[in-house]
Amino acid sequence: DSYLFLDANRMGMRIGEKGIDCIPIAYGISEKGQFEVLSIGLCHSESNRSWGNFVHDLKARGLKDPLLCISDGNPGVINAIESICPTSYRQRCVKHKMENVLDAIPQDQHPEIRKKLNRIFYGATTLEQAKMAFRDFKQEFQHPYPSAVSRLETDLDQCITYYLFPPKHWKR
Repeated sequence: DSYLFLDANRMGMRIGEKGIDCIPIAYGISEKGQFEVLSIGLCHSESNRSWGNFVHDLKARGLKDPLLCISDGNPGVINAIESICPTSYRQRCVKHKMENVLDAIPQDQHPEIRKKLNRIFYGATTLEQAKMAFRDFKQEFQHPYPSAVSRLETDLDQCITYYLFPPKHWKR
């Protein structure tokens, strides 16, 4: 597969004597757009060890380093991607990033801010346009919402990595 999505659902459940809190999931998408679930796991947390074991298992079953790995900002999954798939680009999940930024802004401002964030992540047609949209966002909102701008700026490059790939693949 060309693209690998790694995410986890959290839910409390018991299997035997132990509680399970995390269900890591790996999805693959080929360059032709074929989507498939590659693996579903069970673990106690989203730790470095749990994610490392999960991704090692994928590799042991034949997964080659994908072109792009997409994940949220969890340190365990990031470490697994960077150490186990060293030739892959990493893409931070835009949805998770936008939620993180909006958490630093009053609720009544969310519609306006979301439109501005969409210019960065969905309205640009090139990497340079996305970076220009970020500069505009930063200039407009640095004073009223410095925490939101800081959250956006942190790992922004990993949030717009997908602009390096063919535009027909961006939406997937």
